[in-house]
Amino acid sequence: MDSYAFATKSGFNENNMVDWLRKRREYANFFEAPDKELKELMVSEEWVRAYGSKNGYESLSLRKVDDQWPDCEISTLSGKVCGIEVTELVDRERIAENEKLAKENKWDYRCWNHEEIVVALGERLKSKSIMSHGGK
Repeated sequence: MDSYAFATKSGFNENNMVDWLRKRREYANFFEAPDKELKELMVSEEWVRAYGSKNGYESLSLRKVDDQWPDCEISTLSGKVCGIEVTELVDRERIAENEKLAKENKWDYRCWNHEEIVVALGERLKSKSIMSHGGK
């Protein structure tokens, strides 16, 4: 099920879109969605478009799983199932600083290097409840 079908099934429609737009966060809102499950599916779809389809993953097999790890599953062309865990890396200190700077119409962005990304992802994954979904 793609993100549009998922959103429609979840009750998201043009009637509640205005309310959602008013409530969405000001930072890093490229993948913002009215609920966590839809956001995870949207990010996973983008990963499939950018990487997965070119590397043997069947885009039509992408599906949202329940609220455990992983967030989504996808099958390879050979039939193997792969879990997709969506997480967010943000610099909380930078967000707080930008909230102050926004009043002056200024922004300060963080440029992450490779090592910082690897370390931050490792820490982020450790902080999640790392248990496999359904014993897979």
